[in-house]
Amino acid sequence: MQIDTAGTNAVFEVRFDGSAAGWGPLDLSDHDLVLVVASDDMAGFDSSDFVVDVGEPGYSSFVRCRQYSTSQAQHLIPPHHTLSGVGDWVILGVHLSGDGTTNGPLTKTNVQDVKVRVNDNNRNIRVRIAYIGFARKSQVLTGCKLCFAFDDGRTSQRTFAAPEMRSHGLFGTYFITPNIPAGSSIEPPDTVMTLEQLQELSRDYGGMMGFHADTAALASSDMGWSAAGHRFLESEIRSAMAWIAKNGLNTDGGCASVRGEYNNNSRYEDPQISGHSNALPVLRKHFRYHRTVNEGFETAPVIDPYRLRSLSVQGSHTPTEIMDRIGEAAAENAIYILSFHSFVDGAGSGTQYSEADFASICSQVETEVGNGNVRVMHIGAAIDSCGGPLYFDPKGPIT
Repeated sequence: MQIDTAGTNAVFEVRFDGSAAGWGPLDLSDHDLVLVVASDDMAGFDSSDFVVDVGEPGYSSFVRCRQYSTSQAQHLIPPHHTLSGVGDWVILGVHLSGDGTTNGPLTKTNVQDVKVRVNDNNRNIRVRIAYIGFARKSQVLTGCKLCFAFDDGRTSQRTFAAPEMRSHGLFGTYFITPNIPAGSSIEPPDTVMTLEQLQELSRDYGGMMGFHADTAALASSDMGWSAAGHRFLESEIRSAMAWIAKNGLNTDGGCASVRGEYNNNSRYEDPQISGHSNALPVLRKHFRYHRTVNEGFETAPVIDPYRLRSLSVQGSHTPTEIMDRIGEAAAENAIYILSFHSFVDGAGSGTQYSEADFASICSQVETEVGNGNVRVMHIGAAIDSCGGPLYFDPKGPIT
C-alpha cells in the first residue's frame, strides 16, 4: 500500500481483515508486530519518527527501527515475495504491551487497522507499507542477555580472561582463525593460541568457537573481506568449520567478520566483497548469526541475526561505563555483546584491555546475575531467548 504524505504528523494506514484472509487467531500479547516500510526518502529517520497504533484501546507500543537498502531488506522476508519500487526500506520492530482486557485478548483477527504515524514529516515523501509480520516473544527472558565475545584467538584470552571468568561462573564465545600458525605475533605481547589452548577453552571453560577468518590472507588489513570473492570466502569458511569440527571444539554456528568489514557506515551496510554486492548470502548459507560492531545492543525480537550489534571494548572503556551500558540493556530486556581482544597487566589502550578492569567487570556481572538483572549466555542462545529471529506471515505482503 502506497501513500503520498505531506505536512507534519502525516498518517498512513493499512487495513486488513484476518478472518477474511483465512488466518487463524494469533494472540498478539505473545507476538511483536513487524512492519516493512518503504520510502524514497528515509535518510535520517530513526525510531522517534514513528508511532504505531494497532487500533485496540488499552495497548501501547514502542518502536525500534533499522534502515536497509532494497536488496538488504529482501533477505528478511520469504524468498517468494519480492520488494521493489521506492528506494529505501525501514524495518519497524513494534513491541506491543497491554493487559489484553479491552475487547478481549489482542489477536490478529480482531485487529482491523494498523496506523503508522510519521512525526514531523514535511518532505512530501512517498511511504509504503509492504509487509506485515509477527515475531514470537513468549520466551523472551527478562534482564540483560550478556554475551562475552573474544576475537582472533589470542593467548591472553586463555591465560587470563577464561580463568577469571570461570571464577565468577562466566563463559564466552571465541571467534578464531584456525590456519594462522600458533605462536604468531598478533599484538605484542599476545600471540595466536595453540589447538590445545582452544580445546581447553571448549572443554574446561564452557567456550564456544566461531568463524573469524581461516588464513592470514582474509584476516590481514591488505586483504580483508573487501578484496575477497565469494569462492574465496566459501573456501575459508568450509576449511575453518571443518577444522573446528575435526578437533572437537564446541560451536553455536556464528561468525564475526574481520577488520570492521561488518560496519562500513552508520546505515549497517552489508560486509562488502570484491565483485559482489555483499557477503551476506554466503554467511546466511553457513551460519546462524553474524556479529557486527557498532556499540548498540539488540532488543527483542532480534530483527536480523546477521547484523547483531555489539560493543568493541577499548582500553578507554571503564568498568563503570561498561556496567552502565549493561544496566541500560537490562532495562530493555536486550542482548548485549561485549567484544574483547587482548588483556594486559596495567593500563589498557586500543584493543588491549586492563586485566584489573576486566576482573572488576566480571565481579560486578556476577553480582548482577545473582540479583536476576543479567543472564550470561552464548550468542546463539541469547537470540533464541528473545523468541528467535523474526518471521513473517506466510500469507504474504499487505497490498
